[in-house]
Amino acid sequence: MSEFINLLGSIKIVFGYGISGVLSFLAIYWLFFPEKAQIASSQLYKILRKVFKSAEKKYITYDIEGRVNDYVNNFLSREIKDFSSINISLNWINDQETEDSFFQKDKLVIRMRMSDNQNQNFVNSTMIFIAQNILTKAKKYISDKQKESIDLFIAKKLFEEEKGEIMHQFVSDYLSIKTDDEKIGTFFEKYHFIDRAGLFFPVFIQEMSFLGEKVFAHRKDETIYKEVNGLVDFLDNYSLRRVGDNTIPTSFNGFYCKFGIMIVGLSSRVKNEGQEPYINHLKHLKSSGVETIYLIGDIKNKDFMNILIENLCVEGFDFSLYNNKEYTATITYQDERKKKKDNYLIVLRKNEIEHYFPSKI
Repeated sequence: MSEFINLLGSIKIVFGYGISGVLSFLAIYWLFFPEKAQIASSQLYKILRKVFKSAEKKYITYDIEGRVNDYVNNFLSREIKDFSSINISLNWINDQETEDSFFQKDKLVIRMRMSDNQNQNFVNSTMIFIAQNILTKAKKYISDKQKESIDLFIAKKLFEEEKGEIMHQFVSDYLSIKTDDEKIGTFFEKYHFIDRAGLFFPVFIQEMSFLGEKVFAHRKDETIYKEVNGLVDFLDNYSLRRVGDNTIPTSFNGFYCKFGIMIVGLSSRVKNEGQEPYINHLKHLKSSGVETIYLIGDIKNKDFMNILIENLCVEGFDFSLYNNKEYTATITYQDERKKKKDNYLIVLRKNEIEHYFPSKI
């Protein structure tokens, strides 16, 4: 906020005090919409840099901070359940200083060198944000290749919503280099198919988040690496299933990740068969030892699915509603035709979850 006050002072020097009403509005805007205000302030500094030499660096800083804070936090808050939104604060360093990042109060402070290429500044700061602020608990236990591949794919999803030159910068500086590694490249390709089925954030990232919550004070080891590999393979295989193919496993029973997927079928089947077969299947999933159940169905079945869960909970089902979400998925028919569909997802989480400590492993 102090930076904004300095900005208002600079504006008054240049334009006089006849615009106090506009400045008051901007001050209120900053208070309630800080990310948007940072972007607006960067444009004002862009104008002021013709008068004040110091405004050039302020323009670059506010432009990057505002865009990253607005665009990253809004996207991830939409995609990740209970995502803890935090802003970045940029500190530019010289060639003799060491780049690093650390949390300070409610911000991630990033110390980095300023590039003459503003797109590069934006991409670099976004990558640091993702590495430091997403799946922080799970990343303590998974392999470096798994960690890097997840960060790359999340970044790719983010940059798809930006202008093309940003994606080009990301591909040039990160993606093409990192995916030359066979393991990272293979993970990335599998994430593509998982995401095409609409399951990357609501199932894979969700399970990784649950993994981070369940394992405490444990070192990295092959057991966790293999489980994450198995989770990726399971979801990749499931994502490639054809409509009507009942041979694809719908449950994953790992040591840490234990979940099942239930598909709520065609509206005609829902109408003809009612709730009973679905309730029976949910009870079967519960008895199999899963800790999370993902119900997936056509958006047309949304009301049916919600009522189904309400009735199930009345019966004393030992799971609670954790999340629900509308999303778009690409499905594949037996004849290889592909079609985008609007789907609905309900996530049920077991009420009592086992946690793992070193003494138990």
